[in-house]
Amino acid sequence: MLKDYGIIKIIASKISEAAESVAGDVLSDYSNLLGREEEITSQLRGEINRRLIEKIQLLGSQEIKDCRFSVATFKKKQEKHVGADLAGVIEISLNGRSISKAFLAQAKVGRYYMSARGGYISASNKDIVRQAEDMLKITSDSFFFLYSSSGIHCVSALQVVLSGSNKIDTGHHPYHTFGSFYEEFVKCFIGDHQISPAALGASTLEDYAEKISAEAVIQLKVQLNAHK
Repeated sequence: MLKDYGIIKIIASKISEAAESVAGDVLSDYSNLLGREEEITSQLRGEINRRLIEKIQLLGSQEIKDCRFSVATFKKKQEKHVGADLAGVIEISLNGRSISKAFLAQAKVGRYYMSARGGYISASNKDIVRQAEDMLKITSDSFFFLYSSSGIHCVSALQVVLSGSNKIDTGHHPYHTFGSFYEEFVKCFIGDHQISPAALGASTLEDYAEKISAEAVIQLKVQLNAHK
């Protein structure tokens, strides 16, 4: 049914373009991360998350093929020790019916490298496995977003726990690009309805961020037209 509206790739593309430009802009000042990833990751994560929220918020409300697409965001003013850097929420409505679901993600700054098989992203941090386990206590729809000079790559937290390693490497971990990740999110292959704002009884995005233990929230709303 969703395919009939022809909006999935358009929405994913808009989100992806916003996120990719943020990664490129911020990481251009750190062209040589080799050997310094852990040293500057915390600083970069904060900057990337702030810029990501600002950039996606600029998408505002738009009409796409006679369907209404809108975005709302929230970021805590003071950084706290939380379970995830980001919670992504989507609500899709049609003829008075709606579905709502969400995912959790931790941001990591990665390093692009070449091997005989192609180009890959690697990110290391002593807390990666613990962070994966903490997110998975809330939902199996938990991920790591790896930011690098080649864009954003998304890896499942379940893979991280399975490997037992504090290093994530797209040469060994299956992954989605950010655009394809959001396509799957809109298509409803990714996302947990049991951690949606409605399911948790959250009255605002700020309230939701507290309930889900997330630093920031990006909420997409898609109102499908009733003419199909």
